[in-house]
Amino acid sequence: MSQELLIALIAAISALGGSLLGSYLTRTTEHKQWLRNERLKAYIRFLEVMQPFGADTLRSRRSRQIHMQTHHEYVKLSLIGTPPVRKAAKTTLTFMNGISHKRRLSRDDYRALARHLGELNRAIREDLNP
Repeated sequence: MSQELLIALIAAISALGGSLLGSYLTRTTEHKQWLRNERLKAYIRFLEVMQPFGADTLRSRRSRQIHMQTHHEYVKLSLIGTPPVRKAAKTTLTFMNGISHKRRLSRDDYRALARHLGELNRAIREDLNP
């Protein structure tokens, strides 16, 4: 095998390898960006449906509808969210379900709700801003 042919073969293999590696890295980066965007959408939607929660909403006739919608968004979040976000969302929902039957929320209930929502927001921020 002549030296020129060997050099040409090495160049062709290197070019093909570089092309495959570049394609893989691009695809990986695009997938990570897509996943981050999908998480962001799921987190925003979950927080949007949680927004109406308050003392009046918890006692209203719309409460069941809001609970179902929140659960639906939680299912989406649980499929794509990171474990800390899923845990914080589940804890928040469990707490909200626990206080939804009360006629009147105490100051401690509001503090606990604020704490749970703060933990959820912290988990989301940590996920989206590594």
